[in-house]
Formats: sequence, C-alpha cells, structure tokens
Amino acid sequence: MKKFLIVDGMALIFRGFYAIRYEMRTSEGLPTNAIYGFTSMLLTALLNEKPEYVAMTFDLEGPTFRKEEYSEYKAQREKAPDELYAQIPWCKEIVKAFDIPIFEKPGFEADDLIGTLTHKAAGRNVLSMILTGDMDLLQLVNDQIRVIAPQNGGAEAKIYNRDAVIEKWGITPEQVPCYKGLRGDSSDNIPGVMGIGEKTAVKLLTEFGSVEGIYENLDKITGSVHDKLEKDRKMAFLSKRLATILTDVEVEFNLDECETHQFDKAHVVELFDNLQFGPTLRRKLTGIKTQGEMDEEKKAEEMQPSLF
Repeated sequence: MKKFLIVDGMALIFRGFYAIRYEMRTSEGLPTNAIYGFTSMLLTALLNEKPEYVAMTFDLEGPTFRKEEYSEYKAQREKAPDELYAQIPWCKEIVKAFDIPIFEKPGFEADDLIGTLTHKAAGRNVLSMILTGDMDLLQLVNDQIRVIAPQNGGAEAKIYNRDAVIEKWGITPEQVPCYKGLRGDSSDNIPGVMGIGEKTAVKLLTEFGSVEGIYENLDKITGSVHDKLEKDRKMAFLSKRLATILTDVEVEFNLDECETHQFDKAHVVELFDNLQFGPTLRRKLTGIKTQGEMDEEKKAEEMQPSLF
C-alpha cells in the first residue's frame, strides 16, 4: 500500500515550541524554536516514512461546534505565549515551500479534518499515517490508519497500530470516545462521569463495549458506580460526543493533489537561510528527493545499457 502522511500542524508547532527551551532567534529577533522543531519533525517523518502523499492540517481561530454545544469545552486552557503564535505564519510558509496542501475550516478542529481525510482516503487503498502528539487521534486507528507520535523532542517516534492502542489504554481505538465519555479529559475540559476513574472506565467498557451498552445494562451495575452513572447520564453522552472526531466534514479533497516531492528545494533552502537555521536541517533535506531529481535518476537508469 502507498502511504499518505497527514500532519497535525498545530500539534507539531506546540511540541516544537515547548521541547526546545533554549534561546533560538534570528538576528532580527524572530523566535524560531517552534519553526525549527516543526520543520525537523516534518523532515524526519518524510525521510522515515517516504510517503507518496502528504497533507497538512491546522486549527483556525474562532469557536468550534464543540464550544457551541458545551461552553466550557477547553475553557481552562491558558493562551499560549505570543512568541509561539508569531511563528505559526512561518511554519505555514515552510509547508507551502514543500508544496504540501493545507486543510483547515472554520468551526472545526484539525482533528476533524484529519478524520475526514483518512476516511476519504480509505477507498484509495492507502495507509494513512497521522503525525501528531494528540492521543485523541488514536480513536481513528484501524487496519488502514496509524498514528506517529514524536518522542524525545521529535528525535524518535512511536507508531500506534490497533494492538499498540490496546496495550496503552486497555481498550480498542473505537472505544476511545466512550472512555473519555466516562473518564473525561482534563486537557479539553471534558467532564465525563464524576467519580469514574481509569480502571473503572476500562472495566465497564471491557464488559459492556460502549457508553450505550453500559446504559442499556445499567440495572446489572450495582453500588456507587451505578449511582454515579445514573446521576451523570446526560454528561456521559455529551462527553462522548465532544470526544468523537468527525469523519464527514465537507472539504474539497483530491488525493492525487497531495502527491509528495513536488517542491522547489532551492526555495526551501532559501527559507532555511532566512530563518538562520544551522546545517542539521539542510542535511535532512538532502535525503528528500524532489520530483525533478527523481525524474533525472529515472532517465539516467533508462539510458544505462542493458546487459541482457
């Protein structure tokens, strides 16, 4: 199967910003730690996975449908430093230099666009590889979808298939929204069922399969767990909805337009120079061949005399 790399842009920007804590600035004073980390992780994924197709997703400012349904969604999050936001346009310039299509839509999160792209690509017999640090996306994992999670500052990565998700949480990818419906998610301010912890949530899902299955069999559950579930019934279903990634957002998508290697390497190098990056990223870049370089290699191979 060919590979389709889908990058969670904001997740990489945040990871790069907080992973590189030492001072990185251009001579003009532009902070570049997030740009550098973002670019390094992107190049590493391109080198390691060698995908035939690539797409980038970003979140946009403004409320999403989740915020409209539950006003407290992500309400506890503090605004990121201005130095991070100042680097986002430059990260997008890097993406454009690589000629990677960007997908973003008002009212929806990047997760929903990623879910939609993987769903649309499923009919093309490709293996979708999601590059992200957001573990919510593990719910999308199946036989045709993997999650690549950068680790150790992006120098390494763990790849999650179905078995790895089960090993991590004790539940299947499909059960992740139900798990958050019960357990909640403090990072997104999803409440879940008050008093239901990790072990209880996994036990309930192992026995009954889903939030719906749990409430269909509520009379079989006794004691304080029953009472907690009964009390927060509406919140359990709301929390599951908030945690569920959409796969049917209306976006224009053509997989063929996501073909990789169609970029101007000289322009990328010029951007690296403007950002005053050192030689490390240049060395990574040399391992990625442009379409022109691949065409030249193919032409040279065809011109070689045959021995048979």
